[in-house]
Amino acid sequence: MVLGLLRGDPALRILHVSEQMEEDIDREFARYRDKRISYTDCSTKILMERQKIETIFSFDENFEAMGLSRIP
Repeated sequence: MVLGLLRGDPALRILHVSEQMEEDIDREFARYRDKRISYTDCSTKILMERQKIETIFSFDENFEAMGLSRIP
């Protein structure tokens, strides 16, 4: 139910990881392996960079460790 509402909201855009992004994500994941940052977080970072998204709303402090601007 909630997912349907999100998908139908014109103010939101759902982004998907493509095969072309995997190499960049793998490289980012290897870069942060000593910090135990997840593959999902690395995927999010690459998506943000490609879409020129400057800030993420998240409670996950790993995004700051990757140099991203985070709210809250």
